[in-house]
Amino acid sequence: MWWAGKGPIRVTARRTDGRLVLEAFRAGTELTPETAVQLFEPRAPGSGAGSKIGLFVAHGVAEAQGGTVVVEVADGGLRFRLDVPAGQANDPV
Repeated sequence: MWWAGKGPIRVTARRTDGRLVLEAFRAGTELTPETAVQLFEPRAPGSGAGSKIGLFVAHGVAEAQGGTVVVEVADGGLRFRLDVPAGQANDPV
């Protein structure tokens, strides 16, 4: 499920100062900055549609890798940003 609903989803990636930053943005959210950060918290069973466990896990995995994942209400939409350490360009996969 997506928490914004207008137009295309824009995904960008950049490598800066040894970090990889991925962003996904879509316009048309009804969330406020306060309710958006709650997307990373698990929901009690029966309290709404879906468990949001995916975002909760993504947050934990990002932190375990020395990174962050955040959500931002901006520019008339919703932006998720993942920032993690990037390996060297020639590191084996």
